[in-house]
Amino acid sequence: MSCDLRVGCDKSRMGMPPAKLGIVYPPEGLERFVRTFGLATARRLFYTARHFPCAELSSMGMLDFVCGDDIEEFTIDWPARCRTWRRCP
Repeated sequence: MSCDLRVGCDKSRMGMPPAKLGIVYPPEGLERFVRTFGLATARRLFYTARHFPCAELSSMGMLDFVCGDDIEEFTIDWPARCRTWRRCP
């Protein structure tokens, strides 16, 4: 979440496991999630503690870019294709 750009591939799965582990998440971190993704998404992540597939992560606004299967190739090639930030896909 604290990355400048969040990239996922078709196989990506992400979640917030503190609830499953019995760990209390710091209030500052919760506030940051709410500010960034909204209250509904933060609740969904923290209350369910499940791992979400790429399509759901993208629809929740948690990913800036979704690539095919090869995330390493995308992250290496993408900056080379963009001369300025304004022209990036």
